[in-house]
Amino acid sequence: MKIFFVRHGKDDENFRGGWSNLGLVPEGIEQAGKLATWMQEQNVEFGIKR
Repeated sequence: MKIFFVRHGKDDENFRGGWSNLGLVPEGIEQAGKLATWMQEQNVEFGIKR
């Protein structure tokens, strides 16, 4: 079993603490895309295999 710890991509630097509905900044969207590509290349699967 492999466990991956992943943070969200970069968000608005003017907001700190707590939960928000603010989206990612363009750099954060790019970071999330790169992570998704890497995970796909590594054949990372989500969920429980039965």
